[in-house]
Amino acid sequence: MASLLVNRGLQVIVGRASNTADSFTEIIAGSVDDNATGFTATDTALDSVGTVTNSAAVAFDATPTRSAQTTTHVFTFGTGVANFTHKRVALHNLASGSVTASSTSLVGGTDGLTFAKTSAFVVEYSVTIALTDNS
Repeated sequence: MASLLVNRGLQVIVGRASNTADSFTEIIAGSVDDNATGFTATDTALDSVGTVTNSAAVAFDATPTRSAQTTTHVFTFGTGVANFTHKRVALHNLASGSVTASSTSLVGGTDGLTFAKTSAFVVEYSVTIALTDNS
């Protein structure tokens, strides 16, 4: 399973941390989709590369938590939401109602999943971003 902060995600993080004048808002939603294509650093939307037939986005369950350089985002898909095979999980800096396959709100995500969600259960995702020193 590959996880990646895309270039936009890195820009969002440093822009928010430094209060720069750009329009990047905080990371506030999570999504799943059925695109089998892996994320690349230059992706800006779920359908930047590959085909998204099904996708769903929700707001975080609560405010993300942070410990040192690690932030955790938790979001839940109820019984009536996202009932398809999840191949990627992503974070966005748009409200969940505005996230579409083509919205340019992609911050980063994890690909390489094959998880069949049905209406028989609820699924909760916990996505952690850990920033480390590469020296």
